[in-house]
Formats: sequence, structure tokens, C-alpha cells
Amino acid sequence: MQNYSIDVRDIWQSIMTVDKQNDKEKEEKRFHPSYQYTCKEQVIVVSSNGLHFAIFREALIRSSQAFATAFSFEPYQGEREEKVDSCTSTNTDDASHFTKEQIIDIEGNDLVVEWFIILINSTKSICPFTNLEETYQLIQLCNKYEVDENIIKVLEDRMEILTDKSPWRWLIMASKLNDREMGNLALQKMGQSGFLNGDQEDKDSFWNRIEKLDPSWTIPILSMNFSYPVHWIDDGYNRKPSFSANYNNGNDSTQTEQFSHYTTADFLQATSKWTDRCKKFGERKI
Repeated sequence: MQNYSIDVRDIWQSIMTVDKQNDKEKEEKRFHPSYQYTCKEQVIVVSSNGLHFAIFREALIRSSQAFATAFSFEPYQGEREEKVDSCTSTNTDDASHFTKEQIIDIEGNDLVVEWFIILINSTKSICPFTNLEETYQLIQLCNKYEVDENIIKVLEDRMEILTDKSPWRWLIMASKLNDREMGNLALQKMGQSGFLNGDQEDKDSFWNRIEKLDPSWTIPILSMNFSYPVHWIDDGYNRKPSFSANYNNGNDSTQTEQFSHYTTADFLQATSKWTDRCKKFGERKI
């Protein structure tokens, strides 16, 4: 599982004292219409797309332990008089050209960052109208910045609903992240029939779904779901293999197996073997 701990120094590497040369330069920054910069008690949160959000630092301190710790070391206390040292600006190499603003770069598109701000600004728990990928990113951000547990719980509940509804979409997302354990959970949640038939509202064909997986996952996913290796079959028949596939055997080496599709139906009906193969996939043994 992933480690969400964060060093406060990592935050301060992304929080830098910068400001504007003049009003025109300030206007050139692309601010969200609902989060305009109005006073020095605000900090500027910037999405990966460059959209700026002005938010009061007290909101960050109240909802995020990581930000609360970072701001406790802030050199701008009391009247917070401007002191530009050797800081690096996100907009220019010469920070002395700017009056004070604090810029915090947060990984996430405009919608994810907007929901992150809404959640930490709210005094009550709010369930965001986000899709599976966006909800996952919000959970990552909230864990990284040690946001209030009640907020994280709402997001996790939202994630549970979305993964129940769209386990195939979850599997595709896991493949893009190359997170085998997440892939294991998605495969177990969808079950054998779900793997073949897709999500409830999914209109894609089976092979279209397979094409959406990260290419490095295609052979392991197909090999674990569609057939036994030929050497597992011992029924007295001399069957010819349908194809060969290479995959990681879990020992940092590549193994070649030949597969026969003759036993596909029997394999997919075996729930215990499905679960076992899912777990092996999560452990990178397939």
C-alpha cells in the first residue's frame, strides 16, 4: 500500500513568497471566478492546469495538519512584513520584483483542486460530484496533506459506491497507475462474469475494454482469466496450445507459458481459483 506521509519541507518547497509587479500582471493570472485574490491573508493554490484559487490560510490550517505544521514555521508572522530572501518564484527568477503572495502548487486538474478547496472550506461533510478517477485523486491529496478524517471518510464512501458500480473502470485506472494490489481488488469485485460482461453502464466490447488497459497488463490479465497453462491439463487428451505468452513469474524474471482456450468456461466458473489468481496477480506472480 502507498505511504501518504509528507515532510513539511516538501510543502515549503511548493509554498514560495511571490506577488505581482503591477495590477496588470495580477490580472494576467488565470483566477477561478469564485476564488479571486482580495487580501494578504489569502494564499494562492494553483492547479496542474495553471488555474489560480485564492483561499484563506486559516481554512488550510483548520482542515490540514500538514499545512498547519508548515504555516507554523512560516517566517511571515505578526505584521508579516515583506522579507524576500533567496526564495524561488514560480513565475520569475527574481522574486524581489513581487509583493507578497504565497503560491501552493497542488497536483490535480482544475476540478479536482476546486473540490479539494470546497471540502476543506466546508464546516460540514460534503459528498463531491466526482467520477472514480477524480475521487481517487482527492483521497490521495487528502491523505498527503493530512486532511480531517471525516472528509477522507466521505471520499472513501464515495469511492466504494463508484467501484461497486464500475469495477472495470477501476481496473483500467489501476493499470494506468501500475498498482497491482488495486488491480487485484478490482478483479475480485467484478467477479468472473463482470470481467467478461463489463460494468453496468459499459457499452464497450470486451476487447475494447482490454485495449484501454496499460499494455504491460494485457498479457497477464488475459493469461490469468482465460485459460489454464497447458501443463495443468491432465485429462488424457492431446490438446494443442492456442497461443504463447510471456509474463513476470514474481521472481524478477520472465516466464513463457502456452495456453489452451478449451478450458476457458470451466476456469471462469471456479470462483476459488478466480480469487486465487486475482491474489497472485496482485502479488505480481502472474
